[in-house]
Amino acid sequence: MYFSIQAFRNEYALAISIFIFFVWLGFSFLANPLTYIKYLLNKKYILVLIFFGYYFIGGIISGLSFIESIKLILGFLVILSPMLIYDFYSKNNKEKSIVILCISILTIYVFVSVKTIIILHSVPNAARALASGSIHNKQLGALNDLGIGGGYDLTYALCMLVPFLVIFIKNRIIKNVFFKTFIFLFILIGVYTIIKSDYGMGFLLTIISIIYALFILNGKLKRDLLFLFCSLLFFYLISTFFLQTITDLLIDISTLFDNTFIGQRLQELAYGLRGNGFGDSTEYRFQLYEKSLHTFMANLFIGVGHLTQYDYYNGLLFVGGHSEWLDFLGVFGLFGSIPVILFMSLHLLEVLKKFRSTKYQSPILVSYVLFVVIGSINLVFKFGIMVALLLVIPCFPIVVEYLNKKYINRGSKS
Repeated sequence: MYFSIQAFRNEYALAISIFIFFVWLGFSFLANPLTYIKYLLNKKYILVLIFFGYYFIGGIISGLSFIESIKLILGFLVILSPMLIYDFYSKNNKEKSIVILCISILTIYVFVSVKTIIILHSVPNAARALASGSIHNKQLGALNDLGIGGGYDLTYALCMLVPFLVIFIKNRIIKNVFFKTFIFLFILIGVYTIIKSDYGMGFLLTIISIIYALFILNGKLKRDLLFLFCSLLFFYLISTFFLQTITDLLIDISTLFDNTFIGQRLQELAYGLRGNGFGDSTEYRFQLYEKSLHTFMANLFIGVGHLTQYDYYNGLLFVGGHSEWLDFLGVFGLFGSIPVILFMSLHLLEVLKKFRSTKYQSPILVSYVLFVVIGSINLVFKFGIMVALLLVIPCFPIVVEYLNKKYINRGSKS
């Protein structure tokens, strides 16, 4: 987990991650083989196998060897491995293992965030350069490939985790004082990391989500969904009648981030809302989205992945590389994309069903909504992001319940 979250772009990271995952897979199978038999009968994992079959056949058709096609599947398997790990521990009621695993991962995120902040103080554009591929981790000096999280991978994960955890603090769900303090520090470090990463949209989404969590959400799913709809309607009406005031406010806020990408994005958003154009960088991004969409429409069913051997950089000839969902549709077409959409949706429904009629549904749903929004404007199928989405977020309520019971029992004994 530590190695994969912080340096998944390292050339050896994938091989090491696959090896470690299969070691865990072997031990977990020996511990409870019936669980894996149940997996084979689970609709979600049947869909995963269908996608892997499609991916493998596409690799062979594209001219890749048998081994190279298997590597494609293994790479995606590592990205989805947090889902398998969560299901194994959750369905076998291994609460203590879940607590240790979840707290360990959160601690890794804190450690990696601190290292990222240190790097970004000396190399301010490191995250953006890594994300664009114009700089490699090894070019970051003595710190080598520590802490940056592969560009924006860490930042995207924090954009989901920070609002999620804010809801737990705001609703006073966490009773254990030490754990509550740790989560509060995590939120502060996470927000600062997002700001230092200079990811404008992520910063904006995080702030909006935090405000929404603090003043609107109360943990009851139906009520929160109703408030979400009403909030969007209210925001639309306000922005329509007070557009000048809102754009002036955005420009004023942008001056707080002078000479940064966040400030630039806020100014472009303000001018765009006024009808003066969104600026060169934003207009260019829209062109990249259109490129992916046109590729998908022209190759509706099977995509273009077989033409590029599913290589990211070769794929940029056909897709924009700036929207996970549009790029995925362009690369895999409907035949490859539908199984992925279905098994991700089934996983979310399983998690929400597990916490039905509890105060945990709303924060989980907020995180998934953020994942979908971020995936619409950036690439999100990265290990560090999927660990947050598929493992930490569904495990966290279990951790809270476990620690709350321990804390209450300790208090009653004393």
